[in-house]
Amino acid sequence: YRFKREFLLTEALLRIRVGRLVYGNNELRHLAVFGGNNVGKSTVVNILAGEEVASTSPNGGHTHHAQAFFSPSAQTGGRRLFGDNPYAFHRFHATSIAVLDHAQFDQYGEGRLSSNLLPAHVVLWDMPDCDATESRKYMHAVVETVMAADVVVYVASVEKYAMSHIVEWVFLLHEAGVELLECLNKTRQR
Repeated sequence: YRFKREFLLTEALLRIRVGRLVYGNNELRHLAVFGGNNVGKSTVVNILAGEEVASTSPNGGHTHHAQAFFSPSAQTGGRRLFGDNPYAFHRFHATSIAVLDHAQFDQYGEGRLSSNLLPAHVVLWDMPDCDATESRKYMHAVVETVMAADVVVYVASVEKYAMSHIVEWVFLLHEAGVELLECLNKTRQR
């Protein structure tokens, strides 16, 4: 698992970042919400979007695909989501979030926000967890999303804050030059 993860991260980093150098930087900025199983990533996406766009569940492992949300005024969709870079998400095809097939892991969802709360040049990504038993099936989507992101919001909960495999992901992303913002979720009000 660790070797596969590190290999996929290295391959995606080189492919996507070199693609940016060759084809220019996309005018869109990608903000990805990343974290472990059942820490509230989709809830954080909904808070950032200012509306309920990401499906949530009290049970972990609910999100199986990377899902991109963008403002109604964004000129995007399909491959234009990544500008002219043909290497970003090259193993995946875009589909509407409403028709994502939970048995297929070679797709990502696209959905429009109903408000212009987020700037038109920001794409907000919800993604599957990186540490559940099932995460091996959608590890490609997690890796692709974090490497395509300009900023990654790392969501952690108090119970799962220092779990070793999550900390390994954080160190790997940091070493790869991925900008991380930490969001501590599911804390007691006190």
